[in-house]
Amino acid sequence: MKPTHIALAAILGTLLATSAHAAVQTVNTTGYSFSYDTDVWDGLVTQVGNTFTFSSLDIQGIALGGNTSIGTASFEGSALAAVTITAAAGYQIAQIFTNSVGSSTFNVGNKTNSYASVVGYVGSEWNTNKGVASPGSSGALNGLYEVAGSSTAGAFNSTSSVIGGFASGTTSAVGNLYAWANLAAFGKNSKAQLQIDSISYSVNVTPVPEPETYSMLLAGIGLVGAAARRRKGKQA
Repeated sequence: MKPTHIALAAILGTLLATSAHAAVQTVNTTGYSFSYDTDVWDGLVTQVGNTFTFSSLDIQGIALGGNTSIGTASFEGSALAAVTITAAAGYQIAQIFTNSVGSSTFNVGNKTNSYASVVGYVGSEWNTNKGVASPGSSGALNGLYEVAGSSTAGAFNSTSSVIGGFASGTTSAVGNLYAWANLAAFGKNSKAQLQIDSISYSVNVTPVPEPETYSMLLAGIGLVGAAARRRKGKQA
């Protein structure tokens, strides 16, 4: 039986529709500035500490299973230069976390071999003054339910980051946002539903060591080495 495809009403709505005439909003905070494209982010924007959250996004997909057919739904999109982080003078970017929060619902019908599943990803790739930094963790949204007559609903909270942080001396990072998901359901009354409500960015910056700090460190290492050589000479 040919699968029944259920298309998403609008692929990521306006969230991942990159604008040719970007309207950029910039917020200056301790150690860095955070800029975002208001043509990309059409939801509510809030800041708490070092975290900027874009909420009320309402990105969702629903797959409904049939008695003898597989229902599917999928979405895929990207927003280039969705956000830009620029370190203030005397600071460098240490780490940026991309976090997505939403909900999922899975219903599995009573028909034998019924199931409901979703696999997806939300994350960012960063173009920095030190090169490209891709997420080291998956930021995946995964679930497979196969027990006939079962159902589950709950929230998901998925974070992706660059393992090990950014290269020393990173002072600017332009974030490209990527999101995709594939949903499937088989069997009468089977359903898989995924909704992304918010995406947030948490930024960590650190002070750049002053040249004098490096000089003192090298001088200290030299003194330790000289003392060690003296002790070795006395022992001989």
